[in-house]
Amino acid sequence: MGGVDIILDDGSHQMAHIPKTLKFLFPKLNFGGIYMIEDLHTSYWRHFGGGFDSKDNFFNLLPSIIHNIHRWYHKRNTANESIIDSCTGIHIHDSILVFEKNIVYAPTHSKLA
Repeated sequence: MGGVDIILDDGSHQMAHIPKTLKFLFPKLNFGGIYMIEDLHTSYWRHFGGGFDSKDNFFNLLPSIIHNIHRWYHKRNTANESIIDSCTGIHIHDSILVFEKNIVYAPTHSKLA
């Protein structure tokens, strides 16, 4: 059958599980594939390990991923290499997050004569 083109995380919705699942499954996704996490409104609910001001709210992981996608332009250490080395885009919808996976190329600068 080949590899995996789409992953939909419809798991426990527990904040402790979502990042671990992403870290484990995203590398198994084919280039050109998408990884979706749904029911992320649970990030705001304490009984799922989240909460609006909780450090464990899944949305608090996104700034580091966004910064790391732009790692070409800063000198900070990166984390989540299993994601950023092949994440070409992030889309945020109500309760759903979508990561695009593809080959990442370092930006180049062209000079015109």
